[in-house]
Formats: sequence, structure tokens, C-alpha cells
Amino acid sequence: MASGTNAPERFLDIAELRELSRRRPGRAALAIARQWAVILAAAAGAVYGDRWYGYLLAIVVIATRQHALAVLMHDGAHRLLFADRRVNDLVSDLLLAFPLFISTTLISTPTATRTATRRRSTTPPATGSGCSPRTRSP
Repeated sequence: MASGTNAPERFLDIAELRELSRRRPGRAALAIARQWAVILAAAAGAVYGDRWYGYLLAIVVIATRQHALAVLMHDGAHRLLFADRRVNDLVSDLLLAFPLFISTTLISTPTATRTATRRRSTTPPATGSGCSPRTRSP
């Protein structure tokens, strides 16, 4: 917040936010292809090198790319990768979610519901560990 005022500072104006939120299917396809190329190269390098440290390095590299696939899959669940819903869901499921043993279809509805609920909510989220249910005192 700016000192002495109640108005929050804006880091991005509306035009910048719209530009950053615009779908870019070419970039999405390139990002997906890049992750798979790195995964295949790491696996091939480990097999070709046939050394324990090569396999260890491949495991680390592949794990980081799996995380990148999960991030892209999350964007796909919000239908932010491709404008055509069917293409978005197909690419998200086949190339991003299924290899991680999850489904975009299964998380799309809860994700959208959770996001909409957060936007409507005016109360802050409950704090706590979430390990046990809360009880009310009489």
C-alpha cells in the first residue's frame, strides 16, 4: 500500500494484464514439445552413457520436466492453452495429464469451482493445519 492512502498499489494496469492473459497456442505447443524433448534426451543420454550417475542425473532432469508438465496441465485445466476446448482438453490429457497418471477432466471442475468460490468469498480462509476437523465451542 502507498503510505498514507487506503488505495492498494497496482503492479500491472488492465492492458498489461490482458496482454499477459492472452492465449498463445504456438507458445503452448512449443512449451509442451520442449518438455518432452528434454525428457526423451535425458532418458536417451542415461541409456547411452550407461553409468549410475547418468541415471541419477536423468531422474532429476525428468522430475523437473514432469513438474513443468504439471504446471502446463494446470493451465490446460483452466482452458488457457488453446482456444478450442476440445483441442485444449485432448492435448492436456494426452500429453500433460495422462503421463503423470492424472486426468485434466477430473480436476477441471473442482479447480473451476474452487476458483469461482475464492472470487466470491469475502471472508478470509480458515487457518490451521487441516489435519483434524474443527469443533465449535458451545
